[in-house]
Order: sequence, then C-alpha cells, then structure tokens
Amino acid sequence: IFYTLDGSTPSPLPNSNSQLYTEAFSITESATVKAIAGGAGFVTSDVVEAAYEVLISAEQPVIFPESGTYVDVVVVSMTTPTDGASIFYTLDGSTPSPLPNSNSQLYTGEFSITESATVKAIAGGEGFATSEVTEAAYEVLITAEAPVFSAVAGAYADSVEVALSSETPGVSIYYTTNGEDPTTGSTLYTSPLLITETTTLKA
Repeated sequence: IFYTLDGSTPSPLPNSNSQLYTEAFSITESATVKAIAGGAGFVTSDVVEAAYEVLISAEQPVIFPESGTYVDVVVVSMTTPTDGASIFYTLDGSTPSPLPNSNSQLYTGEFSITESATVKAIAGGEGFATSEVTEAAYEVLITAEAPVFSAVAGAYADSVEVALSSETPGVSIYYTTNGEDPTTGSTLYTSPLLITETTTLKA
C-alpha cells in the first residue's frame, strides 16, 4: 500500500511523493490521506481517500483581575496560552460560544465594567476544539455622592427643618446628630429632620 498525506494521488513508482505503508501512523494536523494498493506484479488499484480534520485543544483563557469587589470600575483583560486561538466571552453569566449569531463577544482588548457582572470566557475558533469555560464574578460598588443639606449650617431661631439628598440614584443616607461620623449602622434618613436645639448633623 502506498499513500500520501497532502491530497495528491499516490503512486507505486520510485521517487514519487508517496510513502510505503508499513504500520499505523499518527496525524496531528488536518490532512487528506489517499492510498492505493499495488507494486511489482500488480495492476494498481483505484485510489481510496479519507479526510481528517484534527482540532487543536485550546487551553482555558486566563481572566485578570480575579473575582472580587471593586469600586466604580474594573478593567478586565484576558489571555490564552494557545497560539492562534481566539477568546469569546459573555457578561451576563451565560456560556460563551464561538458560533456566529451567539450572544458572545470576540475579545480584542481590555474593557471596563462599571456594574456588577459575571464574565465567562472560552478559547477556540477555526481549527481549535473549544476550551473549558473560565469565569470571574465582579461586584462593582458605586461611590455615592456626598449628601446635601437643604439648610446651611448656622444659627436659627427656635428650629430649622433639614432635608437630606444625594445625586446618586437609589442611595441610602445615614446620619448622626451627636457629632460622630455616621456609618451604615447609623440612623437611616427617611424624611426631613426638625432640629429644635443646637446640633451637629453629619451624614
């Protein structure tokens, strides 16, 4: 048996690009094997062929930084140890795919996340077997704008009503009236405060 691996027609003639089959062999990249039977005293057989697509297993991507809690923004980058492989990712927690029309995005460079998200990524693409999924979960905390008092500090006769507000949507406001710095364990602001004695208000 004589065969070729480049798709050309094999031949039993000397000095051809054919190889004499002697034992089983391994193929590590895509190839078309063509073979004939023949030799001295034989009429050469018809050609038989088999096409093999050999996919390289892509290694899992590495996502940086690690999962964790970040303030305002986190800049995400990804790499894969497999040369030539592409990285596909999602931000909604779904499993990414290299297929067209999926909800995955092709990674082309670092990107910023400004709200909590779970990043999932795979390596793969044409000629590669898709890697296992790598994921990183980011909790992004928004820095709240400082509260604003409706009445400025100063001296008032009898009493003063003070409303508290913040330009940060959805934020909760906590306050103290004893001069101590407030924490999230302090009194939660729910409505304007009526102050009738000398007070140091902090929020």
